[in-house]
Amino acid sequence: MNVEIIRARYRPHRITTLFVGESAPVSGAFFYYGNSALARHMETALTANGLGGNGEFLERFKAPFVLP
Repeated sequence: MNVEIIRARYRPHRITTLFVGESAPVSGAFFYYGNSALARHMETALTANGLGGNGEFLERFKAPFVLP
């Protein structure tokens, strides 16, 4: 799938926090494909800090953050 299309799929309507992590892939691994080291480490870090949850990581990552 085209990198810009997949990137736009996870862009929220209103951006409140911006994580800048990686550019378009050469290797085929990409954060928004969910197959990169950055995606795995972000999920691990968020989960370890109580920001995990149910469902697919990238969908949760895109959702507005609400403090518990």
